[in-house]
Amino acid sequence: MDRARLIRICGSITLIFIVLLFVYCGGGGDGGDGGNHNNGVKPEASNTVGASGGTVEVTNQSSPLYGVKVEIPSGALDKDTVITISISSDTPALPSALKKVGKTIQLKPSGTQFTLPVTISFPYNSNNVTDENKLGVYTYDKETSSWDILTLTDTSSGFVKALTLHFSSFQVAEDVNPLHNNGDTGFRPLPNGFSTNNFYDVDIDPEGHCWGMVAFAAWYWEYKKSDVCLSKKYFEFECEEKSVINKTHHLLKWCNTAFIDVLHKDAAYVANAIMVGIDLQGPQILGLFRPQGGPGHAVLVYKYVKNSDSSVTFYIYNPDPPRDDTITYENGSFKPFGSYNIYRFVGGLFSLSSYESIYNLEMMPIIDNMSPTGTVTTSRPTISAVIKHSDSPYYRAIDINKIFMELDGNPKSPTEIIDSGSVVTISYTPDSNLNPDIVHTVSVTAYDVEGVGGCSEKWTFNIVLNCTNIAGNWSGTVGDAYSIILSLSQDGCDVTGTIVSPDSCPYKCGLTNGDVTGSVNVNNFSITIHSDPFVDCKTCQVSCYGTDQGIMTVNGDSMSGIITTEDCEDHTFIDIPMNLSRSSSISQNKTIVKTPEKRSGLMRSSILSFKSGVQ
Repeated sequence: MDRARLIRICGSITLIFIVLLFVYCGGGGDGGDGGNHNNGVKPEASNTVGASGGTVEVTNQSSPLYGVKVEIPSGALDKDTVITISISSDTPALPSALKKVGKTIQLKPSGTQFTLPVTISFPYNSNNVTDENKLGVYTYDKETSSWDILTLTDTSSGFVKALTLHFSSFQVAEDVNPLHNNGDTGFRPLPNGFSTNNFYDVDIDPEGHCWGMVAFAAWYWEYKKSDVCLSKKYFEFECEEKSVINKTHHLLKWCNTAFIDVLHKDAAYVANAIMVGIDLQGPQILGLFRPQGGPGHAVLVYKYVKNSDSSVTFYIYNPDPPRDDTITYENGSFKPFGSYNIYRFVGGLFSLSSYESIYNLEMMPIIDNMSPTGTVTTSRPTISAVIKHSDSPYYRAIDINKIFMELDGNPKSPTEIIDSGSVVTISYTPDSNLNPDIVHTVSVTAYDVEGVGGCSEKWTFNIVLNCTNIAGNWSGTVGDAYSIILSLSQDGCDVTGTIVSPDSCPYKCGLTNGDVTGSVNVNNFSITIHSDPFVDCKTCQVSCYGTDQGIMTVNGDSMSGIITTEDCEDHTFIDIPMNLSRSSSISQNKTIVKTPEKRSGLMRSSILSFKSGVQ
């Protein structure tokens, strides 16, 4: 056989081998989430599960994952999702203190988040396990590059059952670390817990918010501890802090007495799971319950010390005062903590993307743009605030029927509520003059449509009335052409009235009838004139409508200033002088001065800024 022919034959064999390798090794696609491969590994089970829930189970007895089952409750998903179970081929090895039991499994789509806990059942051979109380299910967290321990519900009948709120890689393992002498995450209640204590809302959460407080503190420590410590994160923003707690607590609404009853009950398991979790991951959540039932309590275990008598002292962040406390485990049981003597380990139950959204303040109503604040010079100020919406997919819209306002401790119904889709603006104007001798307090509270995420803001203002009395009739001229008469009424520093022109053009030409609004600050009268159509006196043709503004200086029985108006021909703004005198029938000017005990801020006018001031 000649050399050229041999090369052609070898080349053909090589090409066939490459094609076969491409076909049988999954070429042409990467086997992404929801597909039929896991890095080239065929799923052992697959099923579509929707909002009504469902089960995915490996039923092939020849499969190395035979018996693995995933149970997804109703409401855990919001859309149809293809769920697959396969052997993981690329998960990092377990820490040396953990002995692998069975295969590492991969549940896909990876990163899927659930709103309710999903139960995963793993079969295991009891002959390969020394102590079932040291069995655990571990999940790999790619973000922190660590293995985290999950909450177990059962280890009997040859199955380990664990709860999770997200999909990743999972492994059953036995803790073979004989030491567990001391473990310290570095977390401390004062800087790393919330600045506020547990709080209670009779209408929304009468049992308190302890679950939300410890869960968010644990999540924050694991994923955000490089940020400012939690106690300072929301320290100056009580509304935001309570909203963060409220929203997190609501995410754990399933964490009730009925749910706790399904968790692993053995105290030895609970103690060991906490120590392993602290060693591997960080602070661990511990649920406390009373034998007679009723609401439970949640604390965060951040440190443990094994004592010389083999008892273990667990150091906890307790949302109820005192914040820093301890719980003792000895002789196979926990000592009572107050009236609580039932303990449950609650680990790994973080809805990661939801917590991230809460951290970014995307899930809660935020009250902003509160007005007025500081010092105002009107007896009936319009009180307003803006309640912000959010574009977060986890956000629930504000319930406009659950927006509450109080003025000086008295409930008030907003005069106006405007829901623009992105914000809700509320305003209230008092029916009568407010007392200028006290500091007034306003509070606004808003809730989302589920009745949680309650946000409250308080602010204060005081009224300073230091204004000249200009009520009555004034007459004078505007520019060189028109004479006018103002009839003014005054309520505190607020002024209203009318303006007329007595000029005798056939069709009442000139500055015709209109309304006047404004306010007086000491001797300065900020005036806005809303006039009827302007009519040219020479042609008696309607030229334009007028809204004129300016500032008049009051000096005894006269006032003068500059009014900015719009030129009717070229629509440019021009300044014209206005000079007025009191009618002889009006009593002499007097000054009203009422000053509360506390004053702060600058005097402010309710009139908009003008193009020109007093000359």
